Amino acid sequence: MLARTLLSLALLLAPTTAALAGPNAGEEIDAFIERSGMRRQLADVGDQLASQILAGASLDESTRTLLAEAARREFALKKLIPDIRAGLLAKFDPVQTPAVNEWLEGDLGARVTAAEEAASSGDIQGRLQEYSQQLEANPPRPERVALVQQLDRAAGVTETNVEMALAIARASALAFNAASTTPHPESEIRDLIEQGARPQLEKAIPPVVLLSTLMTYEPISDADLEAYAAFAHSAPGRWYVTSARDAVVAAVERATERMAAEAAAKRAATPAQTEV
Repeated sequence: MLARTLLSLALLLAPTTAALAGPNAGEEIDAFIERSGMRRQLADVGDQLASQILAGASLDESTRTLLAEAARREFALKKLIPDIRAGLLAKFDPVQTPAVNEWLEGDLGARVTAAEEAASSGDIQGRLQEYSQQLEANPPRPERVALVQQLDRAAGVTETNVEMALAIARASALAFNAASTTPHPESEIRDLIEQGARPQLEKAIPPVVLLSTLMTYEPISDADLEAYAAFAHSAPGRWYVTSARDAVVAAVERATERMAAEAAAKRAATPAQTEV
């Protein structure tokens, strides 16, 4: 009993994650968000989801328009970034986080981020199609493909893309479900997405990731790409990969919940408006 009491006291008196992080934690996380290019790379998520919703055919046009507007609001950077920041702050590491920022601030880190930002802006699908046609005429060297695949494994590029695609698919499905006149239990929709969409995405995404990664890092030399993969394998690199992925996916999940709640509220208000 005494041991249990002492353990309880120790847990109560133990410093929180924020306290352990120290006064510079927020500054380090803010620097990470800016230097990683995360803000700019996520700028179009709301518009992408809105486009998917507007293209759907299971709801009437006015409902799709309302959902698209909700997607743009809830997936706006001013809402996503604070959630991402909170997630990153919870995972702050006083050793690894500053080391990541130091790498991002260096020459290679800055060039990698610039390449990623350039690849994620504008008509991505159009540029991927054009690049694919270029590769048909001029296939990449096997050594280059091997380096890109090495980076994919080290940085979890395919895994991150699968999780983000699933998060967006859940957002769209849950919003449509919440806005329908006969909604299904949310858990049922989540299970359908997990069991149905995940296997499809895990099959479809790897070749797209290979193509997009070859295009994205085309300005980066073989030696620098190998150095980037080595960084991703390191302790700071692992913090970068897992913390960023988890924080972004969690923020998308929260935005999804807000959008579904908004859709449900509009559905609930519809009968009252019709009766007036």
